[in-house]
Amino acid sequence: MNPANDNERLPKPIGELFIGLAVLFDVLGVVFALFFIFAPLIIGTVAGIATAEYCKAHLDWAWLCTQLGYAVGTASGVATFVVEWFTGVGAAAIATAGHVLSMMVALIAWLTFTFLFLLRGIWFTGSKHAVRRLVFALGAALGEMLPLINMIPLTTISVYHMVKATRAEDKERRGKNEKVRSAREADRNAQQAQYFQVQQANAMRAQAQAINNDL
Repeated sequence: MNPANDNERLPKPIGELFIGLAVLFDVLGVVFALFFIFAPLIIGTVAGIATAEYCKAHLDWAWLCTQLGYAVGTASGVATFVVEWFTGVGAAAIATAGHVLSMMVALIAWLTFTFLFLLRGIWFTGSKHAVRRLVFALGAALGEMLPLINMIPLTTISVYHMVKATRAEDKERRGKNEKVRSAREADRNAQQAQYFQVQQANAMRAQAQAINNDL
């Protein structure tokens, strides 16, 4: 698409469809990212139940065994969460899988929207709005790679602002083109008026010359 014309590059409902697709990517990414959150809870729960059952099998103090299970479960969950937070990958396989899948979704989303925007003739360099699109695109791509941060709908926020920036850029371009057309129209009208004046003056001179010849 030629960016020099007045066609809106993201008219309704195309822009809204882009935002809807971003929401789907974010939902999918959150589902996978939840593995990273739930892994410590799963590990802690299993550890706590195992500790409580072992205690009950060897001791008669059921209440103490239950409390001990709670303590071990909580400590295990917190420890696993701390390990996952500082490693960024996760100690448990389920956390690793969730984090990796979430990053893959973020990468696919970034490539998808980059292709879609380029397909619509929307670039990421060359104007302040293009730089704004680039900042939001890269910011979302990097944020989606970080644990816990990827729980925020960064792709949706990014695409929304990219669509908004594109429409603002199109509006500015249409305003500039309208001014150029108005200036050209005014110049053309002035030239036509000047032409008619010259023609009228020539006609008047010819008429005067004809009268002089008759005399």
